[in-house]
Amino acid sequence: LPLAIAGLALLSLRNGFTPDPGQWYFLGAAVLLSFTFILNGRAAARISALALSAIQLLVVGMFCLLLSALTEDWPDTITPTMWLWLILSLTIGTSVRFLLQTYAQGLTSPSHAAVIMILEPVWTTVLAFIWFGETLSASQLAGCSLIFAALLVNRWRAVQKLLRGR
Repeated sequence: LPLAIAGLALLSLRNGFTPDPGQWYFLGAAVLLSFTFILNGRAAARISALALSAIQLLVVGMFCLLLSALTEDWPDTITPTMWLWLILSLTIGTSVRFLLQTYAQGLTSPSHAAVIMILEPVWTTVLAFIWFGETLSASQLAGCSLIFAALLVNRWRAVQKLLRGR
């Protein structure tokens, strides 16, 4: 855990630790997501991934729609392109991804799934580098390396078996 935290700090902290409200919201969301992740993994082992995903997405979607209606300004007109991107976001970007994640979580223990998910910031950084041509500083490269090292340390027995050819 200390390696992963140090790696995440190197990836995200630029000018020291001066948290703004957005970072505190992100921390709160991460804590809540960890609880969701554990509960979702346990439930996915007993309930159909499709039913579990549908229930969760429906509840969150209805809550967010209500919250959006109460707090946000909506456009006067919605173009066909906007509808297309909304539908693609709802289906591919959210529903299919969430269904696959829930199904996969049902196949393994929450601790194994969490170890796999620890690589998310690394993949995000690598894909931003490849897709958007982002430049990576030495500290960001070190951060990715530390997060990957944390995964190897956590799974060291499995790595040793793999290296021995078992």
